[in-house]
Amino acid sequence: MNIIGITGKARTGKDTLAEYLVSDHGYVRIGFADPIREFVAELTGFSVEQLMDSSLKEQPIDWLGGKSPRELMQTLGTEWGRQMVHEDLWLLVAHMRVRAARQAGAPGVVISDVRFDNEAQFVQELGGRVVGLTRAEAQSVSAHVSESGVAPELVSETFENDGPRYLLRQFADDLA
Repeated sequence: MNIIGITGKARTGKDTLAEYLVSDHGYVRIGFADPIREFVAELTGFSVEQLMDSSLKEQPIDWLGGKSPRELMQTLGTEWGRQMVHEDLWLLVAHMRVRAARQAGAPGVVISDVRFDNEAQFVQELGGRVVGLTRAEAQSVSAHVSESGVAPELVSETFENDGPRYLLRQFADDLA
């Protein structure tokens, strides 16, 4: 089974690349942040899909002291999950989901939110590879540690996503 992890700054096309692998090649999409999104969706009343919308993610929620969904997900994932519970908490959850996809006979798994070195190493330990996406106008949307990226030596190849969408789809085809 092919395992691909995707890393890159916000708005570089990570979710779009993952969606191409799912829709065109039958991959199963797994996110380290899936349980976090599900929790924040339950808490806020937004759907997981709404929480993945880049404009909504940044909107302050008045009844939560002006915190945005992105801030909630970052602090739940990092400060609570990684720092207070277990550094590899989200990897352990993802590993169960990868095993389930493998048992179901999936041709591949794509993890579209590789943000930390240990996550990239996890993908590699499972026999997968980590690809990076860049875009000229992409900037970090936050100074949070989860936005700092993975070490370059953990990224097997990088795709400059500044062209038309069909080029990203061709890259997905090459990866699959």
